[in-house]
Amino acid sequence: MNNFDYMGFSYDGFGPDAMFVVNAKKFSKEDTLTLCKIEYEHLFNPKFDGMYKEPTLNNIKEKWCAYRMGVSEDWPIGSYTLVQPNSNGSFPVYVIDFDELDLLEDNNDSERNS
Repeated sequence: MNNFDYMGFSYDGFGPDAMFVVNAKKFSKEDTLTLCKIEYEHLFNPKFDGMYKEPTLNNIKEKWCAYRMGVSEDWPIGSYTLVQPNSNGSFPVYVIDFDELDLLEDNNDSERNS
């Protein structure tokens, strides 16, 4: 059994999280939404300058993940990465890609321009 529960993934390993990835063997899609809203409240709440609408079940993609050694020179001891379905050592995950979420309407523009 792997130790992966959930975590944020970035596109390059160093930038801000671009995806929320959850072990589908341990959590449901509904759990995934709840965890994402808790972990990334700042992205969804205008009070914190959030820019995205909260994700829905339609935003959850089913993918596969595995721990791989030598993914890049920056991570010589390995890291979790998305892989092809049923790859050696892989497990199913639910993914919410923040770039695919709808943007919040900026209600503060009129106040800033006054």
